[in-house]
Amino acid sequence: SVKVSDLRVQPEGEQVIGQAAARSGPFSISLVNAKGAVMYSKNETGPLCSIPTRGLSRGLYFINVQTAKEQFAQKIILK
Repeated sequence: SVKVSDLRVQPEGEQVIGQAAARSGPFSISLVNAKGAVMYSKNETGPLCSIPTRGLSRGLYFINVQTAKEQFAQKIILK
C-alpha cells in the first residue's frame, strides 16, 4: 500500500500533481482552501494523480491525503 512518506505533491501549471512510489495502493486526496472548504476530492489508486486548479483563486491551500493506515496534509500556494 502507499505510504505517506512515498508521496510527493507539487503545483504544476494549472494543476497539482501528486505522485506516489511505484508500490502505491488506493488513497483519497483532496484540495482544501484556507477557510476549510473542500475544492476537490477524489479516490485514487495511484501512482499518479492530478488536481485541476484552473479557476481557483491564488493563495494558500492544503492537500490532504489519506490511506488505509495514515494521513497527512501539505500546504501549497497557488500563484
